[in-house]
Amino acid sequence: MSTSKALGPSDIPPPSYDESLTASQPANPIASRISTLISTNILPHLKANPTTTLVLVPFDVTPLFAPPATETSKDAKPSAYPGEKLVGFDSDEHPLLIRLSDTEGGLHFWRTAAVLRELTAQLCREVISRGYRVVTGGRSPMGLEWHSFQQAKLMSGEARVHAEVREVCLRVENAMGLYETRRGIAVVVNVELGYDVKNDAAFGAGYL
Repeated sequence: MSTSKALGPSDIPPPSYDESLTASQPANPIASRISTLISTNILPHLKANPTTTLVLVPFDVTPLFAPPATETSKDAKPSAYPGEKLVGFDSDEHPLLIRLSDTEGGLHFWRTAAVLRELTAQLCREVISRGYRVVTGGRSPMGLEWHSFQQAKLMSGEARVHAEVREVCLRVENAMGLYETRRGIAVVVNVELGYDVKNDAAFGAGYL
């Protein structure tokens, strides 16, 4: 029997004392930074795809941020370079690589547990505010071993939200035309929305 439950707007508990340090308050610079990142780098993808896996690379993770040897442009590019491919993900995932700017935080910032909790909490509030119910259960509290859990199919109107900091692998082409694999730490965000194409006309043209 499934132990999953759905959360509504009134079900999100108040933050603990530690979590209140990064609570979503207008004057809180950490919460504001995360809110801006969600609006800029995450929500546009969710509006186009009901299952989204984003790999956010902090600006100071050099192995994943440096351009491949075949790239001749000197302009900084926050998106993926041609020929790059994230490897090591499940076959049904299609992760998107997003390189963050220095104003969006470095690795030390994103490795802070309270920051990751704030990111997850804000994402949950975003999908709940759009009529979805966030389904919990079926995984460890901190999201460990995410891929080891068998995920039940979401019902229409349900959503899963998960964020973790972990090592990822990026395949690039070197100066000799051979492929090499770069490894580095990134923030991996996965949001899955249960959406019935035939019956969920209320959600409009997009998923959010």
